Amino acid sequence: MTDAPRVAAWKTSSRCDAVNCIEVLIEPDRVAVRSSALRSGPSLQFDPVAWMDFIRHLKTTGY
Repeated sequence: MTDAPRVAAWKTSSRCDAVNCIEVLIEPDRVAVRSSALRSGPSLQFDPVAWMDFIRHLKTTGY
């Protein structure tokens, strides 16, 4: 038996209110961020290492 290919899914923060949300898509070669209000609109694309550096910065500085 072979595993079916895994399809990435957009994730929304559990802290999201109904209006001001972002969604994140994490794949092996990229991280994409978009507005949940404009799902068919553009997304920002990040290298996974740069994304992790950004998250680390947020966690250590608070912003």
